[in-house]
Amino acid sequence: MNDQELSRLSVNINAQTLAELNYHLAAIRGTTRTEVIRHAVALAKFLEDERVKGRKIMTMNRREGDWRELVIVVP
Repeated sequence: MNDQELSRLSVNINAQTLAELNYHLAAIRGTTRTEVIRHAVALAKFLEDERVKGRKIMTMNRREGDWRELVIVVP
């Protein structure tokens, strides 16, 4: 499949996840739910690629010098 071919995907999500998708993500970013899902898949792929390479994903609060590690649990 090339980048131009589209596939339809149907998912079951709970009300809270739907609200987060609609409001917190799509409305705030001013984009569609489809674009939010595409972005989430790209982010998940990046995180998995980094995990496989043995790298760590960290966040940092510059003011406080506080570091936090994102731990990805793989089933």
